Amino acid sequence: MYHNRVARRLGESNRLLGLGKCWGLLLRSAELDTDGQVLADRFAAAGAPEQTRRIVLALHRGYRQFLEQEAELYKQVCRLAEAEKVMHRVAELPGYGPIRLATLICYLDTPWRFKSKSAIWKYVGIGLKREKSGNAPAIIKVEQECNRLLRCMVIGAAQSAIEQKENVFARRHAQWLRDGIAPKNARRNVARDQVTAIWGMWKSDRAFDPGLIADPQAE
Repeated sequence: MYHNRVARRLGESNRLLGLGKCWGLLLRSAELDTDGQVLADRFAAAGAPEQTRRIVLALHRGYRQFLEQEAELYKQVCRLAEAEKVMHRVAELPGYGPIRLATLICYLDTPWRFKSKSAIWKYVGIGLKREKSGNAPAIIKVEQECNRLLRCMVIGAAQSAIEQKENVFARRHAQWLRDGIAPKNARRNVARDQVTAIWGMWKSDRAFDPGLIADPQAE
């Protein structure tokens, strides 16, 4: 529901911004948080007719409603993440906030669904698969038949961990770059490390142990 409200809120804001461009108004997202009538008056000043101003007010009401629901759902997710033992532990990983960890844990449902780490990698969209046609050389590419929401979550978490710098995942990412691995692939490797760590924590019912991940700094 949280992701649905975010999508609906973005949809309403994009419609408002697009409608503004039709009347020569280059609105900023921050301006949508103003009073709806103020927004409608800007359209009026640009020459928009009454009917268009009514549409602006309707879109703005929808935007505000979805924004309020999003905020309330965020609070609920935070409470859930704090109360659930597994989610509380996953929050210890760099890059994983309440929404990302709740999304991953709830969609995976149970760690016992997956026979191996490669299976869970493919499910969340960070695994590789080999394709071959006739006598042509095999092609290795990223698995596309996956849960795209989860892929967005785990890649985003990896990027956040990399940007935080002072953690084992960021150091491994830096080492992969020094070894000549492409940045995109190095980031995917970080996502794999994180998902594997979460899977292991979940199965063993233990907290995150950075010592179980090879740290270039320690070496």
